[in-house]
Amino acid sequence: TEPRPDDGSIALCCDVNAVPRPRFPAAVENVAEDKTALMPMVDESGAARSPNEELVRELYDAVWSRGDLDAILLDVAPEYVVHSDPGDAWDGRTLDQGAYRERVEYSRRAFPDLAFTVDEVVAAGERVAVRWSATGTHHGDLRGFPRTGRRLAFAGQTFYEVKDGRI
Repeated sequence: TEPRPDDGSIALCCDVNAVPRPRFPAAVENVAEDKTALMPMVDESGAARSPNEELVRELYDAVWSRGDLDAILLDVAPEYVVHSDPGDAWDGRTLDQGAYRERVEYSRRAFPDLAFTVDEVVAAGERVAVRWSATGTHHGDLRGFPRTGRRLAFAGQTFYEVKDGRI
């Protein structure tokens, strides 16, 4: 368009259709025809979520709520440290992905319908803090607590460290 002095508009210098489109890696280009799948995730306020926050949210959804144990290989580092989990047999230990899988299987045996809700996330750099809540029906023994068959609700907070795209 030509500039019009009376409205302050600016002339375009080129044809938008002639500008080369950025190339995405083949894996990304083939994800879906729906281009919204490539848009960044946002929180309730519309602010973009960090990749580390998305990773931790995925861990709760895929691994803990849906029981997708294969996602552990993608989301959890080959070794990780449980810095503080009082009363947990794994407290203070360095564990591997196999041990993480055992933790999930142990919990899901006791609560086969275990479902987590991520209530709040604060992410800063490599650190991600999560306030979560969970529900499940107590169908299996849980260290010191025999099966009750009751539906339970519980909550907690967990801090994660994300390095090289893994927890």
